[in-house]
Amino acid sequence: MPDYRIAGLSVRMTCEGLTARQAEAYRASFAGEPAITVEVSDKAVAYERTQHPELDEDGWRYLLTGGSFARQLIAYDGFVLHASAVVVDGYAYLFSAPSGGGKTTHTELWLSHFPQAYILNDDKPALRVDADGRWWAWGTPWSGTSPLNRNEAVRLAGICFLEKGYENRIALADDATASVKLFEQCSKSRKAEEMAALLGLIDRLMADIPIYAMTCTPDSAAALLSYKTMRRTGQ
Repeated sequence: MPDYRIAGLSVRMTCEGLTARQAEAYRASFAGEPAITVEVSDKAVAYERTQHPELDEDGWRYLLTGGSFARQLIAYDGFVLHASAVVVDGYAYLFSAPSGGGKTTHTELWLSHFPQAYILNDDKPALRVDADGRWWAWGTPWSGTSPLNRNEAVRLAGICFLEKGYENRIALADDATASVKLFEQCSKSRKAEEMAALLGLIDRLMADIPIYAMTCTPDSAAALLSYKTMRRTGQ
């Protein structure tokens, strides 16, 4: 199996098609056993075919490899969030919403207004906390059908949950709202011990990183408001 380095971890993964192409920038060499091993069985693919008949082979394997990586990441103080991560001036800002909720549109507005901005990952960035208590957003190969992902880590400045509306409003989310939305949009595990660890990471993230809720329109005013509200400078 090919070797990769994803979210700062050694990964040995069997992948092909779309996932293999997007993982090429993460290819690496390392000694010893990997931290994470990702394998996809034919049986698992067959099951996904019944659950997601709207997808093709690439789609099924994308879901299976991404899900396996995300579940194992929990043991390394991290989890995967369904979000689009945009980087401006050395900080990552994550925008999350249900599919079709406008996260990609919103980050595209950031790109159009801030020349220094770029996309770290357009679908499933990894979030990890380091030994010093700092949270980092990492690019991963799982960026949907878009090739918009980078193999790098960027300090996390904030997370914003978007909802389409007729006006632009943003505020810090209350704890109940933040915890529910984070849980809804993160990759989960069926194992009790991994779920407990994931919930602990979500609690820690909420204590360390500002979480916002925003109602927004698909125009430049929304991007300027979220940037002004979430903008972080210095270390």
